[in-house]
Amino acid sequence: MHHVTAAYAKAHLDELCDRVSQAQESVTIVRDDQSYVLLSQAEWESLIETAAVAKIPGILDDVKTARQDYDRGDAIAIDELLP
Repeated sequence: MHHVTAAYAKAHLDELCDRVSQAQESVTIVRDDQSYVLLSQAEWESLIETAAVAKIPGILDDVKTARQDYDRGDAIAIDELLP
């Protein structure tokens, strides 16, 4: 993560937006004793979706079980599920 001051961010906003878009990296903007994060809308939406999925009761256990099944070779290929 790239860190800049608020003054730098104000003077170089276009450059920082390009950096966030092209490098798919967020930028931390520091002002006084506060920090703010600049990230792309796509990254923001992905984080919100991940947070929503993580709230589903038991989902992390289900994912863990699925990974263990896959590692053991107990997974079913997608072409076996769909005609």
